[in-house]
Amino acid sequence: MPRITVEVDADLKRQMERHPTVDWDEIARHAIRERVQTLELVDEVTADVELTETDAAELADRIDEIAEERIAEES
Repeated sequence: MPRITVEVDADLKRQMERHPTVDWDEIARHAIRERVQTLELVDEVTADVELTETDAAELADRIDEIAEERIAEES
């Protein structure tokens, strides 16, 4: 499996270290997978629409917000 490196600031690293039972690799994989799925959905929805990169980014952010709200409601 390919590897990537994620840089975090010292404060976040200390906070993460206080939770050694959390699988941070899985958290990162999940977050990346969700972002890629969102971007692919935006690409699909906007394939025939002329949007600026800013418009597409705003749309992706809004989709993320809606997804987070739905996840929170299900929890």
